[in-house]
Amino acid sequence: MNRLGQLLGAIDRVLAAPTPYQVEHFNELKAEFLKDMGDVNLFIERQVPEINDMLKKSNAGAMMPGKAIAVPVGLE
Repeated sequence: MNRLGQLLGAIDRVLAAPTPYQVEHFNELKAEFLKDMGDVNLFIERQVPEINDMLKKSNAGAMMPGKAIAVPVGLE
């Protein structure tokens, strides 16, 4: 989050459109974010049920996975 904050701070400091380099950097951060969200959702959807099955076999508790994270509007 710090890299995004630094980028937005640099963009806000001037009264001009973002430079092509800033736009490129934002797109890199966006791609990284979307990949990480996919990894988290994959963990929630596939690995948590597998872990819960193992825990159930051991008479242990269960993990509460929550819901998959929706992609924010405009980042698709």
